[in-house]
Amino acid sequence: MRCIGIDPGLYGACCVLDIDIRNLDKSFVIVDDNYYYPFWNYIENIEFYDFVTLVEKKTFARRKNRKVEKEYKIIDVLHFEKFLKEKQPNIVFLEGVHSMPTDAHNSAFHFGMVYGQIKTVILLNKIKLQEIPINWKIKLINFIYNYNFLLLEDKEETPYNTKEFNLKLAQRIITDLFKKENTFIQKKKHHNRADSLLIAFVGLIALFSISSNKAKRI
Repeated sequence: MRCIGIDPGLYGACCVLDIDIRNLDKSFVIVDDNYYYPFWNYIENIEFYDFVTLVEKKTFARRKNRKVEKEYKIIDVLHFEKFLKEKQPNIVFLEGVHSMPTDAHNSAFHFGMVYGQIKTVILLNKIKLQEIPINWKIKLINFIYNYNFLLLEDKEETPYNTKEFNLKLAQRIITDLFKKENTFIQKKKHHNRADSLLIAFVGLIALFSISSNKAKRI
């Protein structure tokens, strides 16, 4: 099984996870009184994709017959579509976002346009899409804390709502849970990759949750 987690945005990223599901249903774990298949033990491969951007020029008419030309960056949707067709994921987890009252009108509109492009490409290629609620980090922290709190051992030093925290947590998930070498998330500029991995992880938590009755039959 192949899934992709997406941190949307002009400089966003995608995390590709390959999971061997052949023996996944042979065991389960209990986390905070809920039952899950331990998908993190069956990760076969990890890849990342950084969105490619293009420069688009727009001309605006101003007063006194003056015209102003501005440049805007947009994502290369054809490059993104090529990436999706090459990877052929079974499901995509996309962070569900919305504008904030403090956002500037131009930046909010531009981000919304980029988000719409990403979502449209996914849907047009008939890939199963699951939007992850914007409060996904709270759910992730609760799960990690109840499963293996050592992954959050320096939580008092690094606040939850920082890019640094996401970087450290993603690094530990790769090395401590997935048991893979981390060559992907090493610098501060990789925070979008970290978010895409965490978004994928949250999506998989929901996907591989099972009922207590099903767990008893294992």
